Amino acid sequence: MDGGIIFGGFLAVAAAAVLVCFLLRGRKLAPAEANLTPLMSTFCWVSLGNLGFLAHGNFRVRLTIYPDFFVLGFSSPVVIRFSELANVELRESFLSGGQLCINTAAGISYRLAVKHPDEVAKLLRTGGGSTDKQSAWTCSECREENPPEFELCWKCQTAK
Repeated sequence: MDGGIIFGGFLAVAAAAVLVCFLLRGRKLAPAEANLTPLMSTFCWVSLGNLGFLAHGNFRVRLTIYPDFFVLGFSSPVVIRFSELANVELRESFLSGGQLCINTAAGISYRLAVKHPDEVAKLLRTGGGSTDKQSAWTCSECREENPPEFELCWKCQTAK
């Protein structure tokens, strides 16, 4: 058997494992977050964009957009705050049509194939469309930053 084929197979499995880890490393939504009304909720196909051509391990997850953050996943979602976004781009893909490329300030890139990419991109670019400019607050217990509409800290559940 050719060593290149084995190595290529190993890389594909490793890329899929990394993607699964990113999608499963999330956390449960805090009660204050879980009680918020989402602006949009849809299914999408997601892959980690910074894996290049190895990112063929696409996974179908739920994308839920809230006023100050969005969530990718199901029981252990990845929560991304709009303040953590570096940029959101629309790209045309030959095979899947329009895709959203989301880059975070931490250097993580996600590629999302959604049904209405223009609408989703608009919500992500405007920070969920929130026009309320209240400032975030910092938890006195764990020092975590929280969105202004949260009455409880999302991390430790301490009251505002």
